[in-house]
Amino acid sequence: AYDPEPERMPLIARVLLGDLAVAVIALVVLFVIEVQRFGDASLGLRRRAWQEDLVVLFVVTAVFAVITYLLIRARHTRVFLVQAVVTALVLAAAVTSATTGDPKPSPADAPITSTPGHPG
Repeated sequence: AYDPEPERMPLIARVLLGDLAVAVIALVVLFVIEVQRFGDASLGLRRRAWQEDLVVLFVVTAVFAVITYLLIRARHTRVFLVQAVVTALVLAAAVTSATTGDPKPSPADAPITSTPGHPG
């Protein structure tokens, strides 16, 4: 009555599936943030949405960094290296968004001025 142990998914696959789950949750949160601003494109609300997007990106980076740290402590070198690359990519996206993504005023944000005889 030999009952073989069921095969387990390799650690690297489990970690990457966990990363995918975190990324999907983050995308849903980013979608909700953007939907809340739908139809109202004022500069203040665009900047607030951008700031909220940055918070989500940096929280995801922090979660991935904690996982990377735990993998280092557990001495899973190969899995740690893959997770470190994933963390670096998310951090690069967050830093890029932080440095280049600040919304700029659009013509719609400019105050409408009109002079007599020349409607604005």
